[in-house]
Amino acid sequence: VDVVLAHVVDVEAKTNRWLLDGFPRTVNQAKALDEAFSLDIVVNLDIPHEEIVERLRHRMVHLPSGRSYHRLWSPPKVEGKDDETGEELVVRDDDQPEAVRDRLRVYEENTRPVLDHYMRLDKAVSFAGTESNVIWPEMKRHIQEKFNL
Repeated sequence: VDVVLAHVVDVEAKTNRWLLDGFPRTVNQAKALDEAFSLDIVVNLDIPHEEIVERLRHRMVHLPSGRSYHRLWSPPKVEGKDDETGEELVVRDDDQPEAVRDRLRVYEENTRPVLDHYMRLDKAVSFAGTESNVIWPEMKRHIQEKFNL
């Protein structure tokens, strides 16, 4: 927690604008963040769990470079091979369906209370859906209205 907060202090001193993704993950972390900063908004993407499982099971990565492919939406030119090196692509163990479901269970147990915390503070807004071209315009409109942009 201290490392993240120290980094945010540094960023805020330079830009006064910052975005956290995946933090805080617990209510105690959220409370520490609240004590240090006044958050403007907490954005939650409400994606059905089975949609997440389905998306991740099709993801393939080239481990040495980190390049990512998707069998359906962004496949490699040659099945199972990195476009630049021709090396094998892998489906990471943590992208296997049961591993993703386990991570989502942990999320519900540990991180969902963080969203509830910010909902009680009237800081959180959720956007539901399965397609970014549908969710993003709603998010953008909400943020523009909230901040008079």
